[in-house]
Amino acid sequence: MKLRTQQNNLNNVRIQDSCLLVKVTVKKFGNSRQDKEASLKAADDHNASTDVVKVNKKLLNSPVISALSKVQGQITNGPVSVFTLPWEEKSWRLIERSVIQRFEENLRDHIDKFEEYKSELEKDIDKVLERARRDLGDLFRESDFPSKQEIVDAYSISVEYRGLSRDNTNDVRFGPSPEWVQAQQEQAEKLTEQRIQRSLETVHNTVIDSLDHLIDRLNAHGVKKAGGTRKQSFNDSMIDQLNTLAEILPSLNITGDARLTRASNELLTKLSGLDPNELRENKSLRESVAKTAEQIKDDLTGGFFD
Repeated sequence: MKLRTQQNNLNNVRIQDSCLLVKVTVKKFGNSRQDKEASLKAADDHNASTDVVKVNKKLLNSPVISALSKVQGQITNGPVSVFTLPWEEKSWRLIERSVIQRFEENLRDHIDKFEEYKSELEKDIDKVLERARRDLGDLFRESDFPSKQEIVDAYSISVEYRGLSRDNTNDVRFGPSPEWVQAQQEQAEKLTEQRIQRSLETVHNTVIDSLDHLIDRLNAHGVKKAGGTRKQSFNDSMIDQLNTLAEILPSLNITGDARLTRASNELLTKLSGLDPNELRENKSLRESVAKTAEQIKDDLTGGFFD
């Protein structure tokens, strides 16, 4: 128990020295409204209770609105998922200092695209509102819409960083007793350990899922699905994503876990720099790569967090 506690404390110090917390907030116009009048009419038309019948309507049905929403998903599934790890419930995530520049460069591409779409929305806002009036017909309500500028300004992206407190507590020095202070510190340490565990599990699952996908697609290449007419293949992006994972895995291994370190080394030495076209044309190479991926996965599974 004492050895485990010392290791947990060492992990805490290491993370606090090498990592920061980051929060990416994407805000957008609330594009859905419940129409009370239409809800009452629908319930009456179908002899149903107004408690269970609700009519919701999409206010702005425009390509530029859809594009702005799509960027939000790309940020979440792109730089946020790739370069950061879960930490707190309120969108704060853990990031290793060494990858912040790459994270910001990748994020900047999405922010620039977001700002382009926002400028397009501002330019075409009159057309967007005219379309809303046509699309909604009798369900159009002026009261559902704020001013044009408020609609445009509702779209924004912000990035915040903050450090990790050594004890992650809210200044317990003014607690009612030394015992209370000690209890708060122990509770905070336990919470930190749980967050570390959750982050490690996320990295572990990311590697496993990536390897499983690689194995599955390599084995399925050139094979027709049951009842299908076309042979299966894989996209170049699968290999690109594997290369990115191999590059950043050392920085995601925030506690220096031995199994993740071995997996990182194996990915870099044996599975990085693969040529997608060569893989498609060479069955023996596909089988060899799939076997190597299976071996790396096997080393990661079974007792990883024992």
